[in-house]
Amino acid sequence: MSALPWKLLEVVKLLDDRAAADLRRQEAEVLLSRAAADLRRQEAEVPLSRICRCFRGFIADSPSDSQVPSGSQELKCSVADLERRTALLREAFPFQGYIQKTEERGISYEQLVRVNIFAEAHCHSWQDARDGKTKLQIATLNLYNLSPWLIKPATNERNCALVELFSGIPCPPHWFCSHCWGEPIRDFVACIGHHCTVRQLCCRSTFYWVCAYANRQHSLNAEISSDPKQTSFYKSMCLADGLLLILDNIGPATPFTRVWCAYELFMALIDTTREKPPLLLDTVAHTDAGTQLLTDGFTATEAEVRDAGFPEDADRFKSLRELCFPIDVMKAGLSLRLQDAQASQPEDRRHILNSVADKNQNELDEEPASEHINYTRVNTQLASKFALACLRPALLRCSARRLGIAKVLRADGSRRQLTLDINTLPKERQAEAFEIFMAGLPENLADLQLSWSQATDSHVATLVQTLPPNLQQLQLNFSGPHGSQISDAGMAALAQKLSPNLQQLQLEFSGCFQISDAGVAALAQK
Repeated sequence: MSALPWKLLEVVKLLDDRAAADLRRQEAEVLLSRAAADLRRQEAEVPLSRICRCFRGFIADSPSDSQVPSGSQELKCSVADLERRTALLREAFPFQGYIQKTEERGISYEQLVRVNIFAEAHCHSWQDARDGKTKLQIATLNLYNLSPWLIKPATNERNCALVELFSGIPCPPHWFCSHCWGEPIRDFVACIGHHCTVRQLCCRSTFYWVCAYANRQHSLNAEISSDPKQTSFYKSMCLADGLLLILDNIGPATPFTRVWCAYELFMALIDTTREKPPLLLDTVAHTDAGTQLLTDGFTATEAEVRDAGFPEDADRFKSLRELCFPIDVMKAGLSLRLQDAQASQPEDRRHILNSVADKNQNELDEEPASEHINYTRVNTQLASKFALACLRPALLRCSARRLGIAKVLRADGSRRQLTLDINTLPKERQAEAFEIFMAGLPENLADLQLSWSQATDSHVATLVQTLPPNLQQLQLNFSGPHGSQISDAGMAALAQKLSPNLQQLQLEFSGCFQISDAGVAALAQK
């Protein structure tokens, strides 16, 4: 070490105060000598800070999450073994270039498959960094396991994000992924692949924003801000077209219990300060029976069927595709409580809850309130979103009442508009669907659109008794190819109970042959 201009113990201390006593002098000399030799090829003088930066991740990296052990000591690697593993990573994932904006570091399904293939080939030689003994298996390997063995070692030399080992040009995300780190990598990749298949997205040019791969794990302080709206998470959501909620089979549905996931859902789907409209919400779940996807609206194929003049067939295709979605994993979302959600870093929870409570920038580090009206608003709005997302498959599987979907919908005092098309459901489920819809109408609803060709006079009577008092726009479509059972009695009931606050009424009764001039006159007099 005589050729080096620094004192060894000073360097070790800079690398990690805690490890100074444990790091063998010989190992430190080898590391620092090789670092100096490598860097001298690039510059005449080697700044001490540069050496520290090169090896900080191996010797004493500060973890981004308390559950993610780091450093060669925790991995129980010798210097030679660590060097061999790093060489393998360098060969498998060569550096491509820096992407300045974190929010533009999207990753494709094709690239995720490469990560999964490498992990599957090598994880048999990895141990759980928490105990240094338990052998890791691909079936259960998650991001907490992958980070110290692949992500951090592969990105340490360049202090880059894993995405920057795949591309050196910006890759703005099309979809933002909200998920938990505890889900097996293999399941996560399967969910992304299924989403690409169902949505008919290109596996190479469709990019997903995944925090573990987009953030530079060795300099997380530069990626994370005390103000959640200044983080890479929020900025990437502002670029994306949709949010893909990935529900694990471990918790199950762990994202509903994590404060970051709940906040991501709120910002993407509800937040009114965003310049862009709310993102599409697709929900994917991987179970032992396979991977299933709930889509926000039609897929490209289903939309083609609808646009060709077969809307009912398009609805049937969507219903059939979503029929096997494991509805029970959504149950936690229907009772989500932001204030009870947890975070690996306590300061993240404080910042997020205070941000939702509209605290000022200088108040974000304060202890958050245990209850707040804004928490309730977020909880009810998100639960309502999830209730509508799983409504169709829940009705088809007779689970809507058990899940309490009507109660969830009614509790959303912020909802102003609701569209209900009962015709898209099988006839044997339509009456139950109508009852649940009526029981779930929010009190502050201002705009209601209802379509049902099988409605009767009694259904109309129930409807008018249930209409919210502040309803301003009402659109009813009871027309159908086979005629409706609504008669003059139904028209009279509708006329008698219409709210004086109603400003716009649109009725479609084509095929309702039991309605005569008398029924029309009763409505006109109103």
